[in-house]
Amino acid sequence: MRRIDFDITTPSSSYSVLISERLEEFSDALLSFLRGRKALILCDPGSSTAGLETVQSILNSGCIEHAVHVLEGGEKAKSLASLESVLHALIEGRFSRNDLIINLGGGVVGDLGGFAAAIFMRGIGYINIPTTLLSMIDSSIGGKTGIDHFGIKNMLGAFHQPRLVVCAYDLIRSLPEREKLSGFGEVLKYYCLSASPSIGNAIEYRRIDPELIGECCAIKLHYVSEDIADHGKRRLLNLGHTFGHAFEASSGFLLSHGEAVALGLAAAARFGERIGVTDSGVADKIEELISLLGMSSDFSKYSASAFAFLHHDKKSDSGSIEMAFIKSFGQPLLRRVPIEQAVRFLSDLRK
Repeated sequence: MRRIDFDITTPSSSYSVLISERLEEFSDALLSFLRGRKALILCDPGSSTAGLETVQSILNSGCIEHAVHVLEGGEKAKSLASLESVLHALIEGRFSRNDLIINLGGGVVGDLGGFAAAIFMRGIGYINIPTTLLSMIDSSIGGKTGIDHFGIKNMLGAFHQPRLVVCAYDLIRSLPEREKLSGFGEVLKYYCLSASPSIGNAIEYRRIDPELIGECCAIKLHYVSEDIADHGKRRLLNLGHTFGHAFEASSGFLLSHGEAVALGLAAAARFGERIGVTDSGVADKIEELISLLGMSSDFSKYSASAFAFLHHDKKSDSGSIEMAFIKSFGQPLLRRVPIEQAVRFLSDLRK
C-alpha cells in the first residue's frame, strides 16, 4: 500500500501527516518524537481496543515510559470535568513540558487532548492517532482544540498544532456503519468544496481507503496552511458547520457530528439558494448525495431550537454571522448575513 505523507508549516511549527495501511508502519516516526520523553495515551472505550495494544507495543519497543487515561465515550466527554481529569493525570504522573500526549481516538479525544496539551504548563506537544474516518480527514489536522460548554459546541478552546498526525487505515477498517456514515458527512463537504471526481466516486460507492483519506487531508491542508488562525480562507472549511453545529446541539448531541454536518450542508444550500448566493439545483443535488449515503437530509425537525445556538456561534458579530456557501460544486464563498435572516429561514421550516 502506498504511503502518503504531507508536511504542514505554520508560523510557529511544522509537522507531518502520515497515511498508510497499518499503524506498525509508523513505529520509527512515533519513536523519533518520543525518545527521552514520557507519553500519556488518551483514549476512549472504543479506541482502547482499536490500536492501544499496538501503540503500547511500539512504545515498549523503544523503552518509552507511558500511562493510559481512558475517557468516557461520546460528545459528553468534551467537558470541563473530563479536561480536569486529564490535567490531573498529567500532574499526578509528574509530566513535564518536554513530554507528550498521544490522542488515540476520534474527534472528541483529539479535541480534548489537544486542548489539555495547549494549557498544561502553557503548552506541551501532542500526537494525533485518529481512529475514525471523520477525525482522520478533519479534526486531527489544523490545530483546533477545545471542549463544549453550557451546551454550546467548542465554546472553549485554543489553536495548538500537533507534532505529528498518523492515519492508519487498519484502525478504521471495521468501523460501525454509523461511524462510517458520520465520516462521509465530512467527505461530502470536501466534495462540495472541490468537485473532485474521485471523492464523488467514493461517495457513490461508499468507498473508504487511504487514497480517499489522503485526498481529503490534502484539501484541508490547502486551506489550513494559508490561514492557520482561521481569519480568512480557512473559514471555507466551515461549510455546513454553522447550521450543522446548531442542529447537533439542538439534538442534545444525539446526532453525530457527521450527521449534523450533512444536514448543515443541505440547509446551507437551501438557504444559499434563497438569498441568491447558491445556484438553483445545488441543494437538490446535495440532498440526493446524502440520500445515496443512506443518511437523512431532513433538517426541519431540528430547526425549532437550532436558531438559538446561532447567536453563540464563534463567527457571529454585531447581529450578523459569517457563513460558508457554495455557488456550485467546487466554488465556495464566504458571506456575512444577518442572524435574523438565518433565523427566519429556520423558522419558516416550522410553518
